[in-house]
Amino acid sequence: TSVTSTNNAYGIWFATSENGYNTVSEAEFSGNTQYDLVSASNATNTFDNSSFNRTSSTVSGAGPLFIYFDARTRVTDGDGTALASVVVTGSDGLSTQTSLGSTNASGYTSFVSLPAYKITSASSATTNGGYNPYTISTVASGYSASSTSVTLSQRNQTVMFALVSSSSQTGGSTSGGS
Repeated sequence: TSVTSTNNAYGIWFATSENGYNTVSEAEFSGNTQYDLVSASNATNTFDNSSFNRTSSTVSGAGPLFIYFDARTRVTDGDGTALASVVVTGSDGLSTQTSLGSTNASGYTSFVSLPAYKITSASSATTNGGYNPYTISTVASGYSASSTSVTLSQRNQTVMFALVSSSSQTGGSTSGGS
């Protein structure tokens, strides 16, 4: 948890012939001269809300790298006023439904860790594994339901919604940071 590796030859390297599970959380790997993430392992390795350069990652072993990112939603009305008690759900590319909770008085849901993609020896695409893109949907009494497609690709993503009381639908947008 909370590992930082910058400007080294390698950020982190997994090398084992044993099966097993490793999890790296809230870490940052950047500016490494060879690779940020390397797996020559048969183990399943998970990166939970960690920052790294996806194109500076390689897998040569049988074990995949599962990538999770934290996401939340902020919901306002058309005038920018925060809406509380809005129910928010997410559906991944495999049609798995996930509750993102209800918004608080500031219009935010809590951050939820969601599977984004997996890196294998065959692919590091953000769609690999079938999770991305997500469809994030909102339901609030007195407002039109709204949804947007989101690709989880960074730590602490925020999906923004501006709901309207008419039948017009306003799409969402995403931003990084908190």
